Amino acid sequence: MGTDRNEVVNIACPCGQGRITVTNCSPDHPYARDSQSCRENSIKCSDCEAKYRIVEQEKKLVLVNREDCERTEAAQKQKQQEMDSLEKGLWENLEKTGVLDSVVGYLNSFRTAAAAYRRLSDLYICRDIDDFRKKFPKQNCTKERLRQYIYPQALEKLLARMQMPSKILEQYFKDDSLVRSRTIPIPKPIGDPILILNR
Repeated sequence: MGTDRNEVVNIACPCGQGRITVTNCSPDHPYARDSQSCRENSIKCSDCEAKYRIVEQEKKLVLVNREDCERTEAAQKQKQQEMDSLEKGLWENLEKTGVLDSVVGYLNSFRTAAAAYRRLSDLYICRDIDDFRKKFPKQNCTKERLRQYIYPQALEKLLARMQMPSKILEQYFKDDSLVRSRTIPIPKPIGDPILILNR
């Protein structure tokens, strides 16, 4: 079993000394799924490869300045790191103030996982009762399980159900919103699109 390769773009690079190619690849059997397919983008010119990148923007493959692209990627990485740091700090503060212990005690107070699920099903923590039983077994909830399975928005609803609103969560949502709303610069395309994508 091999791979079918279909070259859909073969054009001159900006300096004219090489080529830009786009190749669609998929398994060469009749049962191939879309998830098994991929696309190979290539700048076959050492000078242009050092200056440019091929990226997808608005369902188009376009050529952009490599330095602009690297700045965008660095900004995206920084943004994600800040969001991760905020969430890590959130859970640490919730533990220090005893909020997590209160939530664990609340979930473990139900006689059965089914009873807890009926009370909490509107929080969309789990897809179904069997999933809930796996994540929160009868009277065996832990702080580690809370961190793993309950996202901050669901925790806010849960605390409201427990009549324990948290200022720590309120501040987290404000700080997280500020970071998420920060604009990331998008590299400007150079020239016409290389390829218009169907998906």
